[in-house]
Amino acid sequence: MKRIDGSQIDCELIRFERLADFFALAEESDRSYEYTVAWVDALKTGKSAGRGLFFRGNHGDGRGKPPSVGRTEAKGFSRLPRVRVVTRPLVRMFNELYYSRQVRRRRCYKSGYRSFFFPLDAIGGWNRLYGSGGLLQYQFVVPMTDAEEVVGEILGLAARSTSTSFLTVLKVFGIRRSPGLLSFPAPGVTMALDFPNLGKPTLELLDRFDQVVMDAGGSIYPAKDARMPTDVFKRSFPDWPEIMSYLDPGISSTFWRRVTGDSA
Repeated sequence: MKRIDGSQIDCELIRFERLADFFALAEESDRSYEYTVAWVDALKTGKSAGRGLFFRGNHGDGRGKPPSVGRTEAKGFSRLPRVRVVTRPLVRMFNELYYSRQVRRRRCYKSGYRSFFFPLDAIGGWNRLYGSGGLLQYQFVVPMTDAEEVVGEILGLAARSTSTSFLTVLKVFGIRRSPGLLSFPAPGVTMALDFPNLGKPTLELLDRFDQVVMDAGGSIYPAKDARMPTDVFKRSFPDWPEIMSYLDPGISSTFWRRVTGDSA
């Protein structure tokens, strides 16, 4: 637990024009900001590939009127039919509007902790935008040494594919390694992409992502996974056999049977 002076976050929002700018901002922010995350336009190619908005913040000093922290009812798309609106033309238009909302390169503001840490909680039923097929989120982490190249290659594959990532988030993990046998966070860069589940085309794209991530010595987030093959899981978490000695033989799951090949 960490003692804080108040519930507000002192934030800075920075527009960056290319992927290399994200890595420069992340390195700079590590020295003076506790929380950092970036939204990335996954449809941009060429010189603007990897452009986005960089959010960073610290706990405020508690002075001034505190923001509301009460539970508010999320408003949004809960009552809409499950018709997929996450299409390439609409996502491209949304990305342009979202990126251009930041007229100045930098903007400082204060935020409540809920809206800073959990922005999607304010949008009810956002998952319905992906249609009846739902969505597949792909999140990976790779070591910092090859991170810029790997992230650039993943973004390139995504931009050229028939699948469209509506929400793409990029951030840097700290250097402390977790002792957990299946713990995902590791020193390096992590990116999450949300794709409408279009079946075979989406699954084939994620298979290509797997190859890029595995070649870089990375891993896939198991808590968000719905399709990770056995070999990718075992390469992502080489200590997985140690867990076998702790298993309750009366409990099993489709996830565990899929990623380990254990049919017991």
